[in-house]
Amino acid sequence: MVIDEKMVEYVAKLSRIQLDSEQAAAMQSELGKILEYMEVLKTVDTESVEPMAYAFSLTNVVRHDVVSGHFDRDLLLENAPERTDEAFVVPKVVEA
Repeated sequence: MVIDEKMVEYVAKLSRIQLDSEQAAAMQSELGKILEYMEVLKTVDTESVEPMAYAFSLTNVVRHDVVSGHFDRDLLLENAPERTDEAFVVPKVVEA
């Protein structure tokens, strides 16, 4: 695929950028080099390579839940400006 001025204008429009003539010429050259490199990558043998989402394996490190001590509710609510027997009272932020 050859990158011409019309293609550069199209890509710039899709990208929502404005290029002057000097920048458009530079972009034409750069996009051409990218496509040339894609042709080189097409020659790489990938038949025995399994598809993957990441270049390295990911392991989810999750600890087991352990029951531990808790705070006294009355002690936590002690300094609240407004409270009920069980919770903080806060101003309403969502209109119904």
